[in-house]
Amino acid sequence: MRTITVNRDDNGTLIIAVVDSGSHVEDFWGTDDYEFWYQVPAGRIDTLAQRLNTTPDQIVDEINTNWRGDRFYALEEILKEPGIDDKFTSYV
Repeated sequence: MRTITVNRDDNGTLIIAVVDSGSHVEDFWGTDDYEFWYQVPAGRIDTLAQRLNTTPDQIVDEINTNWRGDRFYALEEILKEPGIDDKFTSYV
């Protein structure tokens, strides 16, 4: 099971937090949940919004509506592109 939470913090940073859980996670990691998140600085939201064909004001809704399931993998690739400057963090 995968849970994705998307929001912006008080500084305008976009935070995409993901929790994977279940037996497949435990088989791979030895624990039943794996958490990771991407942080996109406020100054790079315009660039990401352009790549997602949306506006900075609509980016949270855009990701929540259109970038889940299998499309999330495509979003991860976009986040790695030059100019986005995301920060990836994970916790097992």
